[in-house]
Amino acid sequence: MNSRFLARMDARIAECGPGEARDALVAERASYLARLGHVDEARQVLSDLRLKWGETPSARVSSLVHIADGLCHYYTDMGPEARDRFLRAHALARAASLGDVVVRAASWLALVHYGAYRFPDMVRSLDECFLGTPHTDPSTLARSCLVVAQTIHLANRFDLALPWYRRVRLLSAETEDEATISALMHNMASIWATNSRNALLGGPPTRDNSRQALAGAMSTLNFDDLVGLTNLSVFTPLLRAQVCSIEGDCEQALLLYENHLSALSLKAVQGWQVWLLADKGWCQLQTGKSQLAKESCEAGKSALTSDMHVDDRAATLTRLSRAYAKFGDGAEAERCEVEASACWRDFAALQELMLSVVESSRGVRWMADQRP
Repeated sequence: MNSRFLARMDARIAECGPGEARDALVAERASYLARLGHVDEARQVLSDLRLKWGETPSARVSSLVHIADGLCHYYTDMGPEARDRFLRAHALARAASLGDVVVRAASWLALVHYGAYRFPDMVRSLDECFLGTPHTDPSTLARSCLVVAQTIHLANRFDLALPWYRRVRLLSAETEDEATISALMHNMASIWATNSRNALLGGPPTRDNSRQALAGAMSTLNFDDLVGLTNLSVFTPLLRAQVCSIEGDCEQALLLYENHLSALSLKAVQGWQVWLLADKGWCQLQTGKSQLAKESCEAGKSALTSDMHVDDRAATLTRLSRAYAKFGDGAEAERCEVEASACWRDFAALQELMLSVVESSRGVRWMADQRP
């Protein structure tokens, strides 16, 4: 592992004598281990801290342990347990007037809300982070700025997102926070790919292109290998598969899907997984594997849920519509197309909401006025 951020944390811990301050840093180190993808190691550290502080709990150590535990859940399966732990940390830190921990927990809650498309809740958490200065440290600011950048970018305004991405890079460089730099690279590439996919399949037009996404994915892979990050390793080959499919290279996309799609089991991205399954079926169809294509499309159709991200649902339905048309099932193709059109309209309205809530945020406006 070649993490400079972790090396700096180790030096700070070594300088601390035994007690609350040292164990608070140890809990923060566990958080970073989880962010790097070393969840088992992080959980062992947290187990030791709970055992040590069980009878005489410290509000600071306990709240930081909750954050680290939430990150272990987040980087294992992105399930609801992560949000629960962040909420616990937030409540405990607020009750103990630990302003720096409050804003840290709020920044993670903002990320969880973004992932669930709960944009008004996301902005409330961001306001707490940005307006909580001087309690907000550079890493927390960087993470919060990244949530803003992603939201604006997903709303198809990369031009407005770019200054926020620059803030993330500068703040992350200040603390040598490799995990945030990796997240920046991956999420930017992922949204480039998503916007390109959406435009290709009947969604809002975009200036983003799949070549940017592919370059970003490869840069992320190289950076993560250099630093020793494993937390996003399951995503990068699937992002490449999606880009290959968008560009019409179905053979390469199918190879990547066959090698990597079964490894994706994260609860929070099950909707994206359904889209990838339908796209795999499309690639099978384009490469002459008609029976396998029918099986994949049927599996994708059966896995559709109403709580999927609306753009993932729209893209899935569009792929299915075009596949069923080639299978000769005109009625099913039309049904999927009609539902997809309604979903694309809903997504366009959601993009307007994304921009509206960000633009109306006092915290975001305050941060935008600061020098990048």
